[in-house]
Amino acid sequence: MCSYYCIFFHSKHVRIDSKKKEHILLIFTTLAVLKDHLNYIVNLTNSFFIIVLF
Repeated sequence: MCSYYCIFFHSKHVRIDSKKKEHILLIFTTLAVLKDHLNYIVNLTNSFFIIVLF
């Protein structure tokens, strides 16, 4: 997450085409959200398997 915020603030200062900047931010936002969802799903499946095993 830190790297995402660092890149976000960095892109604010660097002059890129607004379209390109939007795409980059969108990609990083999507990746961050997906990572959070993956962690959540992994935790859920782990707890489920623990419940099943014991």
